[in-house]
This record gives sequence, structure tokens and C-alpha cells, in this order.
Amino acid sequence: MFAEVIKLSFSLFYNDPYSLTKIDSRLISGSRAKKSWTKVLKEIIKFLILIFVISIIYYIIIVLFGAPLSTHHEETTMLTVTLSTLTFVPPCLHLGVDIALSLLTGDQPFKNNIIAEAMSRNIKLTLMGTWLGAIVLPLDWDRPWQVWPIPCVIGALIGYMIAHYITLIKVLPIIADLPTFTCVK
Repeated sequence: MFAEVIKLSFSLFYNDPYSLTKIDSRLISGSRAKKSWTKVLKEIIKFLILIFVISIIYYIIIVLFGAPLSTHHEETTMLTVTLSTLTFVPPCLHLGVDIALSLLTGDQPFKNNIIAEAMSRNIKLTLMGTWLGAIVLPLDWDRPWQVWPIPCVIGALIGYMIAHYITLIKVLPIIADLPTFTCVK
């Protein structure tokens, strides 16, 4: 989460319109108007409802993929909360609730937006890491790290980390082309 806060603060303090249109089209100065408290409250309520619904959907999908249904409720809920936090919260912070939901459903609202592409990559690699982490579950090694859902959580975190490294590699040439770093005063 700390990385998401750093990325959000960078986009708020950086003040070069040319590079901002390259990085994120909604960050052009003047396009980010102050929202009223009612709109902010509606966004927060929408976020809370959607994170709850997404958690339920993740729980159902995890059970359909073979998680124990009658036992291990807490462990499955922990995996669900981890996946919801890694796949829905960062896109909501950077792009808003509606665009985050469209990214989560597989829709691509922006084609040339690096932040939307990075969030989509984070979602895909986190879910793929979770799925690949389940490979070690049926092995009969009986190690403590093989207990449900530890491999899936570790796989999700590794997938999330790999997605961030890929994003860093793709964004470095853009950052290198920027003339100077100016802060908003």
C-alpha cells in the first residue's frame, strides 16, 4: 500500500502537463476539479459496497476452484481480503471506482493510459500468481508453508511484485525523457 500512496502523491505534486498527458490523461491541470462532500461520500459508499461484493465473488470463485467449503473459512476469507486489497484498492486510488471496476471485469477504458495499463497488469498478474501458487497445495511434502492458503497468498504477492517491476521497466524510458521535475507550490 505504501507504494500506491507514493505513486498517488507523485501524480499530485508533479506539474508538467506534457508528461502528465503521457502518463495519465485525467491529471492535466484544471481537469481535476474539487469534488463536493456529497460526491466524495457517494464514492466512498460505492467503494465499500463494491469491495464487499467483490470479496463475496472472490470467495465463491475460490471455493469453485477447490477451496474447502465446510472448513477453513477464516483462511479462505483471508485470501479473499488479500485479493480484494491487491486488485481493487490500488485502481480505485489512482483511477476511481468506476474505472477500477471496469478494469477488474476485463474492460479496457483507456488505450494509451499508462496508469490504467499498469493497474490492469497488476490485476492480471496478481490473480495469475494466486492460481500458480496453488500448484504446491496437493504435493505431499507436509511443510508448514503448504497449508491452505499460504501458497496462494504468497503467489498473489509475488505476482503483484512482478507486475510492479514490469511497470517500472515500462515507465523508466518515459521518466528519462522528462525535462525536469517541478513541484506544485
